[in-house]
Amino acid sequence: MSPPRKRRIVLDSRQEDVRKLLSDLVDRKIQLRAYELYELRGRANGLAEQDWLQAEGEVLGKSILAPLRHGR
Repeated sequence: MSPPRKRRIVLDSRQEDVRKLLSDLVDRKIQLRAYELYELRGRANGLAEQDWLQAEGEVLGKSILAPLRHGR
């Protein structure tokens, strides 16, 4: 009788799907916060990277999902 290898592969695949979904969720939260920062500054151009980095720090600082993003 062979070991249940298929089940392990299916679980790994599901775990990877969940990891991707959560990572995408974190990215979306960062995008939304960066846009909020842009709007708060009166939609002034030229600071997109600064807004992104600030948003990333704020979102990841509050999130238990931060290790998912850092593991990329």
